[in-house]
Amino acid sequence: MIKKNLNGFSLVEIIMVMAIVAILISGIAVSTNILFKTSGKKCASIINDSLTKLRTESMAKEGRFALKIIRDDTGNYSIEFCKYDITENKWVSYLEPKNLKFKNDITYKALETGQQPDISDAEIMAGIIITKNKPILIEFDKSSGSVISGAGEYKVHSSNGSDYTIKLVKLTGTHYLE
Repeated sequence: MIKKNLNGFSLVEIIMVMAIVAILISGIAVSTNILFKTSGKKCASIINDSLTKLRTESMAKEGRFALKIIRDDTGNYSIEFCKYDITENKWVSYLEPKNLKFKNDITYKALETGQQPDISDAEIMAGIIITKNKPILIEFDKSSGSVISGAGEYKVHSSNGSDYTIKLVKLTGTHYLE
């Protein structure tokens, strides 16, 4: 009687295991890509919706209102709705800041000078990454709805290479997401 050596794997078994592993890895890669793409798109949508809310409040309520986009110490971006306090002569947050849960870069590029009083025109015309030291303040005019500060392009950069652009038009105060 001849004994067969059964101590190994056949070529078919090895190929089947490799195929299953390849399918699992490709599924993980696709879902990760979708997750990061959704994160960037969601962040851009929240900013765009917040601009609509700000413009409405600016034109309907008494006082001056603004939206501040800032990056915190952990690298997350947040937005704050602010009202100008004339007694203290500064912007004061009147709603709890909303954490966008987004750590990739958001850049701002002004299309004309004089859009941010605390940042040089040369920097914002070239485009800057919004940081803790360089937050962006967006304010609309009460009577016309035009943009007083913050007009330009905001780009939300996703880690998968997709960019979402919010354009804010100075003269009309309209904004749209591309």
